[in-house]
Amino acid sequence: MESEEGMIFSLNSNGSDCVVDGEIPTNFVSELRSNFKLHVDEKILMFRDTSFWNSQDQGSVVTDWGVTIIPDNDKPDELIQIPWEDIYQVEQRGDQLIFFFSEDRNDCSPIHLSFFIKGEDEYEDAGETLSNLFTQMAASQVKISQSDALEYALAKYEELYDADNKTEALQVLLQYRDDFNTAIITDRIAFHLAGEKDYTRALDILNEDIDALSEDSKKAKTLLTWIKVSILLQQEYNRLLSLDSSGEASKKFKENNGDYILAKHRALNYYISKNAPDDLLFESSSNTINIKADAATDFGYGERYLQEHLLELPYKDRKLIVPVEEYTTLGQKTLTAINIDRLGKIDFPMGHPVANNLYVGHPLIPSKYIPFEHYELELIEDRVREFCILAQALGATSITIECVNSTNNKGSLHTKRNVKGTVDYGLSSVSGSMKDTSSSQFLSDVAKKINLHQEFTPKEQPYIPSGLVWFESEPSWQRLAEQRMNGTLNVHNERIETRKSQVVENSELQKIAAEVEVLIVAANGSWEESMNEAFEAHENAILAIHVEFAPIENLTNMKLGSTSNTQPALTENEREYLDELKDCIVNDGEISAGERRLLNKFRVKLGISEDRAMELEASLIKPKLILTDAEREYLTEYKTALEDGELTSLSRRLLMKLRSSMGITEKRAKEIEDSIK
Repeated sequence: MESEEGMIFSLNSNGSDCVVDGEIPTNFVSELRSNFKLHVDEKILMFRDTSFWNSQDQGSVVTDWGVTIIPDNDKPDELIQIPWEDIYQVEQRGDQLIFFFSEDRNDCSPIHLSFFIKGEDEYEDAGETLSNLFTQMAASQVKISQSDALEYALAKYEELYDADNKTEALQVLLQYRDDFNTAIITDRIAFHLAGEKDYTRALDILNEDIDALSEDSKKAKTLLTWIKVSILLQQEYNRLLSLDSSGEASKKFKENNGDYILAKHRALNYYISKNAPDDLLFESSSNTINIKADAATDFGYGERYLQEHLLELPYKDRKLIVPVEEYTTLGQKTLTAINIDRLGKIDFPMGHPVANNLYVGHPLIPSKYIPFEHYELELIEDRVREFCILAQALGATSITIECVNSTNNKGSLHTKRNVKGTVDYGLSSVSGSMKDTSSSQFLSDVAKKINLHQEFTPKEQPYIPSGLVWFESEPSWQRLAEQRMNGTLNVHNERIETRKSQVVENSELQKIAAEVEVLIVAANGSWEESMNEAFEAHENAILAIHVEFAPIENLTNMKLGSTSNTQPALTENEREYLDELKDCIVNDGEISAGERRLLNKFRVKLGISEDRAMELEASLIKPKLILTDAEREYLTEYKTALEDGELTSLSRRLLMKLRSSMGITEKRAKEIEDSIK
């Protein structure tokens, strides 16, 4: 067979496992290109199949580009690729071909002749022919410049893309990227993949090339980062559309200019706005964009959204915040740095917020943030106090709480362990070595704050007080209330562990400390060794609680303040606000974030305080009825009976027999029935 270079393969082609150009079966070509990872434009000149079943996945392929060999089809990724332009000379040595890559005789690679010739009796003559042929083919290669290759690749891409051969078009760009190890067309590759909605692959390639670029390549690095943000926006937008076919997601995205998504990626936009050259442009068929200005604008959108909606974000995204006077670096993974002047309506303790100080969001009260250094103590105290309020409302006569593993040695007990490691995030890297001292000082503080004994003289029937925060997330408290409501419980013992109030895992502490240290140092502050103490893991404190209740038959009075004449008279403005509240709650019993913002503006206009607004809202929300298993079964049967409309006399008699058999009083049955009205 004569190749384009005018050279002849004098080989014995058999049409199956040793085939030359012109005799390669059509059905072989696609398999060879796929298995041997051949470029779309490579012309196959010869194929030698060494696989057991002639499956075209082992052996060698000779093309006008070079030689590709798969020694073992069980390891298809361990292929050998030798382009003609890398070959200096090929010589036969016995049953091997030696590929030399330079004049240095040690710079070579031996390949067994069986990868090119099937019969051993042909090795001597055919081996010499092949070595001469391969040397001539290597010598005939014209070394194409990178710029010429780029021009060819882009032209070929456009040709294939216009012909709707998008997969082959993409392969042209990827091949150029690999051949020259360059990111010069990564933007086209990323946009092509995003157009096919293959966002994951697009972002993987962008991240790979951004990381590979040096800091000196600021122009390329910031451009690719800007494209990354663009594709992240597209990805999120399409994700929302896939979840919401009604179009509301699209409408929400457009109304907010995607600000709530830009807030997620503000670290990237901050980096671009600070590092992009002033004249860096992105030109498309429709417009020209100044990268630096565009990123600065998007950063502003994200900042405004974060300021206005911080408390509406998922808890994991707002759990830890550090107010700063000015940004020095963003991209922290465990916390959110936010301008101290843009904190919105966050409830801080008196004297706070303080710049560069770490705060923890209350897990159940979105607006409340606590200084990190004593958040555990405050949360456990808050939780215990609520338990006392609940127990008192349920008719407790005495409550005793003590820390059973505390010490009176004023912190003399210490358990030490060393934690060392490297923290790496975003644009910063910090090596840290912290001594994690879990001392008894924390236990001592818990004992001082929490140890208590209270006695009461209850007169009211047990009830669930309004305004509880922890109750919904405490199953043991709910069971306590159920038992107490049924009048069957007079003594209760409970254990509360402080680790259940811990919202920051011990495994996170070192990373958090390193990120806070970066912020403080970047703000020209100093990180003292003593600051590490705030990030030491504390021993779990165990609180033993003993409650005694009054017999329920001795409690005859209704809950104090439950009658209507104890409620303050409503003003006209309060009635107007209450009407708006009712309209918001009537559909699903909940108030959306958007409705909440409008209500707040309306409240301010009417001159109603936040506390009073909360009281009005609480008056509309029916307290949760705690039911036993039997009561839940009765409620289910009652709902079923109501499905046909009004209760018939027969249904009512059957329900009465059912509640009697379950030990449910007539009064309690009415409370259960009223709970769904």
